[in-house]
Amino acid sequence: MTEPHEVPRQYRRHDHTWVLGVWVLPIAVAAALTALTGGLLAITLPVAVVVGIVGTVLHLRDQA
Repeated sequence: MTEPHEVPRQYRRHDHTWVLGVWVLPIAVAAALTALTGGLLAITLPVAVVVGIVGTVLHLRDQA
C-alpha cells in the first residue's frame, strides 16, 4: 500500500516484507539444497547470506 506523499516519513507505516524476500527465502532454499544434496551444494549458504547483505544495503540506501 502506497502512502500519500504528504505524510511525513516518521509517520509512515514501515514495511518489513523485504526481510522475507532477502533473508528468509534465500537461506531456506540454500538450506534445502544443501540437505537434499548431502552437503554438495553447501556453497549456496554463503551466497544466500551475501544476497541478504546486499538486499539490506540496498533497502537502507532507499530509506535515506
